[in-house]
Amino acid sequence: MLRLAFVCKTWNDFFMFCTYNAQFKFNEQLCRQKDNVAMGSPLGPWFANVFMAKLENNQLKSSIQDWVLYRRYVDDILCVINTSEINELLSKFNAAHQYITFTLEMKNDKMLAFLDVCLSRGSDGSVQRSVHRKAT
Repeated sequence: MLRLAFVCKTWNDFFMFCTYNAQFKFNEQLCRQKDNVAMGSPLGPWFANVFMAKLENNQLKSSIQDWVLYRRYVDDILCVINTSEINELLSKFNAAHQYITFTLEMKNDKMLAFLDVCLSRGSDGSVQRSVHRKAT
C-alpha cells in the first residue's frame, strides 16, 4: 500500500494553496497573484469544469433537462431548444451566479460555430459539419 503524506489537511486547503498567492515573474520582477487561477494554469479548465457542473446540477437543472440538446466543453455550451423566450432564458442563466456572465450566439443563415466546428443545416434537415476558423 502506497502512503502519501500531504502537507495540506484537506483538498480544499490544497486547492486554496494552488490558487491564492501564486508567484510569477513579469519583466524580471517577482509578482504575486493574490486571488483566482493564474492564466495558463492547468487547474483553470478543471475549476471551470467543476464550477459549471455544479451550476448544471443545481440552479440550471430545471431548464436544461427539457432541452432537445445540451452539450458543454469546459465553458462553451451548445444547446438546441424549442422556445422563443431566449432573452428570459439568458437572464435566468446570468442570475445563476454573481461571478459568471453567459453570452448568446444564435444561428446565422442556418450556420452556427461551436469550438472549431461549423454546424449547418442541410435542406433535408440534416446537420453538416465543417472546420471553423475564427477571423483574426
